[in-house]
Amino acid sequence: MSQDLQQYRWKNRIILLFADAPTNASLIAQEQILASDPAGIHDRDLLRFDLVTGTQTDLDHSQLTRQYNPDGHSFLFVLIGKDGTVKRSQESPVSLQVLFDQIDSMSMRQQEMRNRG
Repeated sequence: MSQDLQQYRWKNRIILLFADAPTNASLIAQEQILASDPAGIHDRDLLRFDLVTGTQTDLDHSQLTRQYNPDGHSFLFVLIGKDGTVKRSQESPVSLQVLFDQIDSMSMRQQEMRNRG
């Protein structure tokens, strides 16, 4: 897990959206998908970071790109679990159903749901 993301380990699941431009159609589609259920995103402790070529971010864009998008895909969705490991890496937008089903099947998420009652 990147140094930039260490602060979120065991607290948040991370979505990294890599794109070659802010106008990338897959990036725009993914942003719309994620924006459609803010409560579901919040409930699953998800944080999203957009790593778009040519834009500024508080994270070390070049290090994260080397680590998670070394092939320089024009769009890449990366889900990192609370344990810091990559759970999904996909070159196309991910539906909320697929994302939530994957997260909800994780043992840590199962424990969270039991604890929240």
